[in-house]
Amino acid sequence: MGALPSNVRRIEVCKEPQHPTCYVYRFGTRRLHINLRHDADTGRIHLVVRCGGGFVDFVVFAKRHGGLEQLKVAGPPSAAGSTPGQFVAVLSQRQMSVRAGGAGGSRGGARPARSSGAHAPKIINAA
Repeated sequence: MGALPSNVRRIEVCKEPQHPTCYVYRFGTRRLHINLRHDADTGRIHLVVRCGGGFVDFVVFAKRHGGLEQLKVAGPPSAAGSTPGQFVAVLSQRQMSVRAGGAGGSRGGARPARSSGAHAPKIINAA
């Protein structure tokens, strides 16, 4: 499944009246609204995360965001003179790849990052 943040835990029952069976969980730096959904066709129960106006399966959400959230929770490596951590996330062939980055990242210098659409690296600061 990939890495999960080390701080996953239930915080509270959701206070929104339209979500009476929803719980709020800490997931890295995020607060997730999590619920159980029963699939009448298969008889299975699914753990889902409220995302936008709907719900997404927890396993799908965790695969997509777990590694990056774990890096954010861990923070930058403790070294003398270290700066806030930067991570580069690249989505390629529907797979998220996250690595430590920086001003030059692993590109080794002055070459600018591609900026042509959805496949451009996304720099994320973790302060």
